[in-house]
Amino acid sequence: MYRIVVDERVQAQLDALPAEALSAYLELRSTLETVPSSGRPLHPAKPHGVLTFVFGPHGEGLVFYLVLDFDERVEVLDVRWLG
Repeated sequence: MYRIVVDERVQAQLDALPAEALSAYLELRSTLETVPSSGRPLHPAKPHGVLTFVFGPHGEGLVFYLVLDFDERVEVLDVRWLG
């Protein structure tokens, strides 16, 4: 299982999410802990770089993250909610 890591800025973004968004993010977090490579590459030519994952009931959220396999860690870089 991968460890999810967020810095203070990302934690502030998560703290500002509405309840429905937070619930959807927690579901996404479970996916990132078990199958972090299931996101889409931000840049198709760099499949092992920054990944993105759409979340939310209608795809209102977007997470940017890096998978660090050697450390079994997922670094969440940014969380956006457009809902």
